[in-house]
Amino acid sequence: MFTSLRGKLVMSFLLLIFLIIASVGVITYSQAKQKIDHDVVQNAEVAMEDLEETIHIYLDNYSKVLNSFGSTSLVDNFIIERSAENEATMLQGFDQILGNFPDMQFIYLATQDKKFYSSPDSELPSDFDPTTRTWYIKAMQSPGEVIYTDVYEDTSTGEPVITLAKAVKGDGIVQGVLATDINVSALEELVAKKQLGNGGYSILLDNNGVALVHPTLTGENLLDMDLPFIDNIYKEEAQGVQRYTFEGDKRVLAFSTIDETGWKIGGVFLEKNMLQLANSILKTILIVGLLALVLATISTILLARYITQPILRLNAEVTKVADGDLTGDIEVKSKDEIGVLAASFHTMLVNMREMIGTVADSSQKVKASVEDMSAVTEEVSATSEEMNRAIEELSKGAVQQATDLEGTSARTQNLADNIEDVLSKQDDLEALSGQIISANETGVRKLEVLQNHTNESTEIVTRLNGLMSQFTEKIKSIEEITLTINEISNQTNLLALNASIEAARAGEHGRGFAVVATEVRKLAEQTADSTQHIKETISSIQEESKVILEEMERTNNISSEQSLAVTETGESFGEIATNIRSIIGFIENIMTNMNAMNESKEEVLASVQSISAIAEQSAAGTEEIAASTDEQVKAISSIAYSAEELLAMSENLSELIKKFKL
Repeated sequence: MFTSLRGKLVMSFLLLIFLIIASVGVITYSQAKQKIDHDVVQNAEVAMEDLEETIHIYLDNYSKVLNSFGSTSLVDNFIIERSAENEATMLQGFDQILGNFPDMQFIYLATQDKKFYSSPDSELPSDFDPTTRTWYIKAMQSPGEVIYTDVYEDTSTGEPVITLAKAVKGDGIVQGVLATDINVSALEELVAKKQLGNGGYSILLDNNGVALVHPTLTGENLLDMDLPFIDNIYKEEAQGVQRYTFEGDKRVLAFSTIDETGWKIGGVFLEKNMLQLANSILKTILIVGLLALVLATISTILLARYITQPILRLNAEVTKVADGDLTGDIEVKSKDEIGVLAASFHTMLVNMREMIGTVADSSQKVKASVEDMSAVTEEVSATSEEMNRAIEELSKGAVQQATDLEGTSARTQNLADNIEDVLSKQDDLEALSGQIISANETGVRKLEVLQNHTNESTEIVTRLNGLMSQFTEKIKSIEEITLTINEISNQTNLLALNASIEAARAGEHGRGFAVVATEVRKLAEQTADSTQHIKETISSIQEESKVILEEMERTNNISSEQSLAVTETGESFGEIATNIRSIIGFIENIMTNMNAMNESKEEVLASVQSISAIAEQSAAGTEEIAASTDEQVKAISSIAYSAEELLAMSENLSELIKKFKL
């Protein structure tokens, strides 16, 4: 039952009502208890004030009597002249006072000469000395005031009495003490009979703690009984309230102090008696609360039924919706929150029908789009793989290019070494040229030995022919290298131009790089110019080499014919001398060009090394592009996988939508 909404509503309302009733009961009981406690204590304090005033008036009356009589001529005359007549007159006045005030048991006068006069007359021991009595001593110590002794038990009657005493004067000098014994039984009875209500009773304690009035402890000295609440009322102010536990009961004591005697008068109440009215109020609250709880239970059940009936109908429709049936509807005529909930449920059903229909259409469209995307993804994936393979080939080509450039750099270095070798043989060529000239000059004089020299010349020409062939081949190699250097120079110039453009785009940050690019471009232009000059020089050398080869061929022919025509040797020898001089000039020209090539080879080597470094960077960049392409392929594969999952989800969504009945 308590798991249903109706049960929860009933329990919630009952619990709330119970808490309200309990709270009201507790608060009311607590306030009533406090109010009753306060009223009882306040009434007790008022009663104690009344008793205090009553006792004060009671004692003050006797004090006034004593003052008045002590000031009369009866006492004054006797004090001045102690004659028998004056004594009789004074005692007659004593009797008259005793007749008017029945609580006065004795009235008497004690003089400084230890004489004692009283009414009624009493038998006293012969050695009785009134000046040693407490009442006499206290009165003599406070002349002009009425003093009060402690309460004591009268020896003749056994009743409690108190003595009032006042010093009397004669001729302005204290001559004795006038005193009276007052029976306080009536006063005690008055205190004991004081009605306090709520089972309370009055107590009266003298200034020494002796109980003058008490239900069970009259005559006992309560200060000797080690009762903290008694000690407190003598230590604290003249009036107040004490709460304590005595004989197993919680009690409240409201007390006051009699100024004249120092007596303590109090009203005592048992808390259980004080709370009787509060307990009756509590019983009434419990009965009313129980009736209210019963009525609230009935009302709550009816209210819960009224609230839950539409909710149960709404729950039935919600259950149908949970099963996928969206064809139902609900109508609640109430305008409260449940009616609003039903209207919202109706709106929700309409919106769900529209939404699920829209979702079904969208699901089909998504499915078609996903299939198209899957196909496109496959094509893109294939294209990316082909691109990746192409980039890998490009990367391999870049790496191979870098390797080839390294080889080119090595070959360029070899060329530089060969140029240095050629230059190192310059002295030998010059020496050989000198020898040829010397031989030519002495050739005329040594015609007789021409045959021997002819053989030597033939051998030299043969070697020179071979050298010239090798020289021609090297010239061709130099030409090829020159072409390569020219291409590299052009590429370097183009790269420098591109670098200048990029530096210009970079603005202030690219200024330093622009200067370097300009220097590289200038160096490339100088390299191109030098290469062109070398090319022209090599072309000239090739032309001259052809001439030399032709001349060498002719020389060879001449050398062959020398054995046949010695007569022609002189002429041929002259031509040889001329040709040798030309060859020497050509050799000197070649050496000059070789020196220029030697001077430019360092720049060419630096350019080749720079291009090689750029090629290596290009290869590294190509490898990075290849890696990025791999990542792209992986991403496309992930997209394809996601497209497959989306397609599966779309199919699942379609299956779920089919479960709804629209």
